[in-house]
Amino acid sequence: MRVQLEGRLEAFGFEPRVATIEAIARPTSWRVTRALIIAGITIGVAPVVAIAPPHFPWLIGALVTGSVLAGRRLSERYTLRSITSACPRCGTSVSMEPGRLRSEQTVRCGSCGHDSTLTVALEP
Repeated sequence: MRVQLEGRLEAFGFEPRVATIEAIARPTSWRVTRALIIAGITIGVAPVVAIAPPHFPWLIGALVTGSVLAGRRLSERYTLRSITSACPRCGTSVSMEPGRLRSEQTVRCGSCGHDSTLTVALEP
């Protein structure tokens, strides 16, 4: 389900800008399903990569990577689609790659290269 969220784009020493974020709300069933898919793939791949010497580090690496990716999927309550705002420093339009939306993340201006902080109030 697509939702629009309000946020602020802030940079130290400059006036904050209002940001309108278009995102997809991810229900718990979607997050759990995706995490279980990643966990299943990891469990299937782990014995295969453990065949190559040195065996133990490859196995542990696969399991840790799978755990991290599954955890990221579980915490993805919103997926960012687009952002409409201007850079607090130079005033040009900013954009971000689609991905997991966090309550606070860094946005780099394509024009001036300045990093700003996007703050979004995500309801619990």
